Amino acid sequence: MALPIKLFEGAAHASLYHKFRPSLPHQVFERILCHLQEKKSQPFKLAIDVGCGSGQMTRPLASHFEKVIGVDVSESQLEAARQITNSPNVEYRIGVAEKLPAEDGTVDLVTSSQAVHWFDYGAFLKEVHRVLRPHGSLAIIAHGNRVPHTCKEHDRSKDEKLEKLHTDFYEGSALAPYWSERRKHIDNLYSDFTIPYDGSIRDDTTIEMIEEMTVASFIGYLRSWSAYQSFSEQNPEATDPLVQFYERLTEILGVDKKEDQTMITLKAPMVLLLGRKPSE
Repeated sequence: MALPIKLFEGAAHASLYHKFRPSLPHQVFERILCHLQEKKSQPFKLAIDVGCGSGQMTRPLASHFEKVIGVDVSESQLEAARQITNSPNVEYRIGVAEKLPAEDGTVDLVTSSQAVHWFDYGAFLKEVHRVLRPHGSLAIIAHGNRVPHTCKEHDRSKDEKLEKLHTDFYEGSALAPYWSERRKHIDNLYSDFTIPYDGSIRDDTTIEMIEEMTVASFIGYLRSWSAYQSFSEQNPEATDPLVQFYERLTEILGVDKKEDQTMITLKAPMVLLLGRKPSE
């Protein structure tokens, strides 16, 4: 079994992650629950969210299950999740995707958001099959880059410049060499991953992640990128690449750099993979 890849473990990184990483659109949860309800009736007993980070996917499941377990390799991420979770039926555990904390055939739903590209995917699927009940569901979610756009004015000329700025920063800045080669799976929206159950669903057209946030929060989100964290750790004396990005961002928006509460819209494509374990 491959060792888990650990890129989000530090306490400072976990703090950024939980503060600036996005919440998933409500349509994602609606689709997952509808898929589960097609073959199973409530109450649902147990869900496991794998690679849960600071709990963005885990928390919304709490009201639909008797128990939800979030699993992650990072204790710092789990501690951040515990600080903001007040649901008594949610538990966070240190662990890996290839060895889930459940008995055979006891889980109604396994979820993983923005994480399976770090797993030993084959071993993960075997473990999911082991723990799922008959007709239990596996839901895998991922989103592409969150690209900035103007918020209220919907200025297409500015939007094109913002898109280019983001692409250049992602692909051509000092950060580029620090992306894991596994990042390609995010860029292609998990086109290399399938769920090997009959009737499995791949939806990469009907759901889009759209969120408004301040310029300051967007910069905080970029600081949570794994490539930015790796670059900063390995080049402590280097010029912060976000400085130039921020200057150009505010220039395009036509705002003073002190106006970092200016609102922008972030848009990202999404993919949802759904599969159901057959009856046995």
